[in-house]
Amino acid sequence: MPPRRLAECSTHSLGLCGSTTPSGNTSYEGIVADLRLAAGRYPRDETIRAIVEALTLRSDDFTRLWNSEAVAPHEHASEIVQHPDLGRLEIDCDVLNRERGDLRVVVYTAQAGSDAAQALRDLAQTLRPRA
Repeated sequence: MPPRRLAECSTHSLGLCGSTTPSGNTSYEGIVADLRLAAGRYPRDETIRAIVEALTLRSDDFTRLWNSEAVAPHEHASEIVQHPDLGRLEIDCDVLNRERGDLRVVVYTAQAGSDAAQALRDLAQTLRPRA
């Protein structure tokens, strides 16, 4: 993922958008560590710098996590998302990373048989083209 896009995705994820872990904790640790990884990989990227500066001003939690200096790719999280139409969804997010390069595939899934899985199936039905 190009550094600008990675930074934008991190900003959305860190936009404090209401995503939590099933235990109720925020799931930002891995995202901040991944943003720090990108910042180290692209030290001259102005977009990443601007995002870090903005989030530092906006969020004490971000500042605390950023100052921890943890560096790691974000690979998995279980989160509870409040969808505007579907309501509360417990989902898993897996990030598949290439060993070298910036390509990532982000896969969101719900546990088979769960209410979230049914809600996502229902949503998919509304998005299918009509014949």
